[in-house]
Amino acid sequence: MNNQLRTNLFHFDPHQLPAVYQWHSTSEYRLGWQQLARMTGHLNPPTTTLEEMLGVLSGGPAWVNPYAGRSPEVPVIALLNPLPHEVVCRAIELWSLSVIHGTNNTGSEVHRLLVPGEPSLLHASTLISDHLQVTPAYKVIPWMVTRAMATVPMESSYPLDLTLCSDSTLLAWDRPITYQYRNRSAWAMHAINAQLVLLHRRPMPYIAINVHLSHLLPKWRHSTRSTWLKTPTGVSKLSIHITPKKDGHYTTVYSTEATHLLELMGQPAFPELGGDDIAMSSDLRPIHAHVPPAWPVGSGTGPLFLDQACFHLLKTLPGTSPMLTHRVARQLRTVAFKKEIPSQPPIRIAVVTAHTDIMSRVLDAHKRLGELSQVFKELPVPALELKQLGCTHAQETLCTITTASNVEQWFNQELLPKLNALKPDVAIIETTLDAASNPEADPKHILRALCAQHGIATQFLVHADAGEDEPTFNEEQADYRAINGLIDAIRGSGFLPRPLSRTRGVEEGTTVVSIYLDEIRTSSQSKFLLVITRMHVGETHIQVFWPDVQNDNIPKWFDYREGVCRIHSTAKLLTKEEAQQRVSQALLAPTVIAGSPLVIYLHSDLKKLYPGLNDGPGNGLPGVPKEAWVIRIRADDKTAQMSGDHTKSPSAAQYIGNKLGVYEAADHDHLHYFVSHTKQYNRVVSQRKHTRYDIPQGRLRDPWQQLGVTEMVVIQEGNFSDAKVLAMQTGIWCRDAPLWDGYLRLPSPLHAAKQIAQDHPVIERRRKSV
Repeated sequence: MNNQLRTNLFHFDPHQLPAVYQWHSTSEYRLGWQQLARMTGHLNPPTTTLEEMLGVLSGGPAWVNPYAGRSPEVPVIALLNPLPHEVVCRAIELWSLSVIHGTNNTGSEVHRLLVPGEPSLLHASTLISDHLQVTPAYKVIPWMVTRAMATVPMESSYPLDLTLCSDSTLLAWDRPITYQYRNRSAWAMHAINAQLVLLHRRPMPYIAINVHLSHLLPKWRHSTRSTWLKTPTGVSKLSIHITPKKDGHYTTVYSTEATHLLELMGQPAFPELGGDDIAMSSDLRPIHAHVPPAWPVGSGTGPLFLDQACFHLLKTLPGTSPMLTHRVARQLRTVAFKKEIPSQPPIRIAVVTAHTDIMSRVLDAHKRLGELSQVFKELPVPALELKQLGCTHAQETLCTITTASNVEQWFNQELLPKLNALKPDVAIIETTLDAASNPEADPKHILRALCAQHGIATQFLVHADAGEDEPTFNEEQADYRAINGLIDAIRGSGFLPRPLSRTRGVEEGTTVVSIYLDEIRTSSQSKFLLVITRMHVGETHIQVFWPDVQNDNIPKWFDYREGVCRIHSTAKLLTKEEAQQRVSQALLAPTVIAGSPLVIYLHSDLKKLYPGLNDGPGNGLPGVPKEAWVIRIRADDKTAQMSGDHTKSPSAAQYIGNKLGVYEAADHDHLHYFVSHTKQYNRVVSQRKHTRYDIPQGRLRDPWQQLGVTEMVVIQEGNFSDAKVLAMQTGIWCRDAPLWDGYLRLPSPLHAAKQIAQDHPVIERRRKSV
């Protein structure tokens, strides 16, 4: 029997969902909203405060339409729980007055126009059938789902009463996970979320069920951006932030005017933030912004809890059924190549150090590469030439907080002359966590760009800060920082130890073009980094498509290392139009021989450039050769998760186990999933057949994961093979990572493009600063 897996996606009947409450606009309301938008200088007034007010007042989720000045058919306010009309009007009045107060229009009477019509019921069937209601549908229908799921206790290790919160999250509020040992404590709550998702070109959305742990602060000593607060009406999620005082101390405050405005409406004052330790029975439960390393409660609720949550949806919401997948092939078989891979010259690596132990760590990593790297247990370790470079003032520049100008001056005066003399392919450079604490002056970003300007790829190795355990080189505690840093340096040189593998139905020499998009958003516009790579089946080298500054910036294909350096030395990002033009240039003649077999992988974020890649409505695709296979790849929070083995356990929650393979969606013959497990998933015994409620306290620190899933959608069929074969081939490239141990979430040619983008100095600096 063909193995079937359940997903966390569900068909549903809109008529079975409970109704919510809506308010529509009047002509006066729309006029007032437009005036308010002009006063604020934005396209839409800021609605977060009003949503928080209505959420606290109603004790449930609230949505305020930021485009209320447009279509009268779309509601301007939706609430899960009812509120008297006059209360809603009063909340709008106080909120609008506070918005006006922040402008130069304090005498305006706009608030008198902002009186919506009388409330009415809003049904899911209306939201699904009316194309104008797309935005409220994706906001409101998840509330309806979680409302149904909150009606009865959920069956888990013991029955869980679920509390529906203002952001539509279901929390096990009364059953937190607690850790207490001596003077150390930690706690967390199980959380369940519902969302609507689409599959490519399927008109009806699916309900997706997701689970996670909400880690809570036991003391006011950690970073936090939001808090759960139990009020007389329910549990609300509120934004908070930390502000510095003049004496150098910090205080935590609410981020919104909602606290003050609700007091004007007669609501109890919100509790003060900060101060003493937080009791586990508190009504105020701040959420960790970043869970500290080695925290006593690890991340993740585990595979079994996800399956339990999915069965709870089936129990509480009639008309739902899981979307199933069936396995395409029992094994992913590859075919041997006919030709041998030529040998390569030694890779020259400069090791730039401030402390003497860094070089010894790299040398030991080199010595143990064949022992500790899964890839090099099977394949020969490449020849490396390692050379230590010690520079004056290296410790002050690389290991302490400094300025960008100091780093650049040190590079030009001290490091660059030695690099020019050595002419390495790659540089491994020492750094510390302290030096990286200021993203704008982090030597990593600055030196990566400067070295790239001189054609040198870079990797960085963190020195053990004071107070940390020094790295050890024994079998029990290998120095994986150094191992991974050395492997990444080998990757930066462009070396791949194995050719791009193939399965039957894919010819040797087939060209694989991968396009990856990253984005930086500002208040006014978006800027894009586009990375395009090219590989050939049966070969080991990667090419990168990038403008040639020596030829009027006309793009061309560069070898991997040179292409990486050209990208990382370029700070300018692209506009939408420039990115679209770059894609067109790359796809104009993507193969060396016209008409030869071609596979094009498009990263799912390319929908920001081409709406035709959306799951829902949208037109516009990149111009691709008509003979090519075009496959959209997605591995994000919209990707289906595998919740259970439907063949072995079709009617009850059960641990899904380790799965590896390619599966086809029952609803879509051109939609496939590559399913895999990580080393961590495979190694952690505590998550098998358990939830966090029934394991010993000492095992709570284990991080729990779900199976990894990569979504593959065929956008265009090529002139060779078939969709199943291409899905298996994609799964093989996720499985057979050229240098990375374990399985990839993206096929290796696209993963290579992603790595280049993530290491870009501008992108990495921005990511670490938010």
